[in-house]
Amino acid sequence: MKLRKALATGAFIGLCVTGAADAKKKSQPLSDPPIDAAQFEWSTKPGDNAIEGEAMVRTRGGDVKTCAGLAVSVLPVTAYTDLYASRAFRSTQAGIYVPPLFGKPVNLAPEASPFVRAKRCNSQGQFSFKGLPDGTYYVVAKVTWEAPTRYGLVTQGGDVMQRVELRGGETKELTVTQ
Repeated sequence: MKLRKALATGAFIGLCVTGAADAKKKSQPLSDPPIDAAQFEWSTKPGDNAIEGEAMVRTRGGDVKTCAGLAVSVLPVTAYTDLYASRAFRSTQAGIYVPPLFGKPVNLAPEASPFVRAKRCNSQGQFSFKGLPDGTYYVVAKVTWEAPTRYGLVTQGGDVMQRVELRGGETKELTVTQ
């Protein structure tokens, strides 16, 4: 019995040490395929389309958490952002990305940032992007909160994403959720 307990304790400590080492790994931005600025070019032109909406996540307890005061972004759909969405959200249509506790999170490469339109959700968890050209976009909003546990406060939630297509000067209203 003592041997079994010692082995279990050793295995637990080994997992903790491995996890701590993984946590020290830096986030590596997604770099394949390489970013082709020409694929993003269309998104830099002025347009007459708009996206308005809100972002939220329902907790297991039934509470609704919003993106109030947090980041929301619009990314043009390209081969690069499709790969990002499929790796981070496991979908190119809609989903939620919860960064891993251990290991490397999936992030956009810095070279993509000139093509990302970003702002913060208002105090009601609403956002608005105007002047977008015709095309297909990913709307990505951060919906996180801290919850008390017996180990202290823990960040919960993640990034929610929805794909949207805009044409002909339209305004799309979205509720981005998991």
